[in-house]
Amino acid sequence: MAADPEEEKTQPPPAAVEFEPPLACVRRILKHTLPSSTNVGKDASAAFARASGIFIIYLTACANDFARTHKRQTITANDVLAAIK
Repeated sequence: MAADPEEEKTQPPPAAVEFEPPLACVRRILKHTLPSSTNVGKDASAAFARASGIFIIYLTACANDFARTHKRQTITANDVLAAIK
């Protein structure tokens, strides 16, 4: 039996997606990006990992909006670049 259109409108939104890149990757990026005299603590590394995960999800959502605007289901590099701008 098909779902009632009214029921579809009242469903709660999907749960928030959480993503964090591996901490080792984040530490490696920090090590190669920051001056060699800079020390980064565990808390700061974890904060960078969390922040980068949030940024990646936001960037993906924006790129997805650009793809859907052009009636595509696949995100391309141009969509990501447009989302960054």
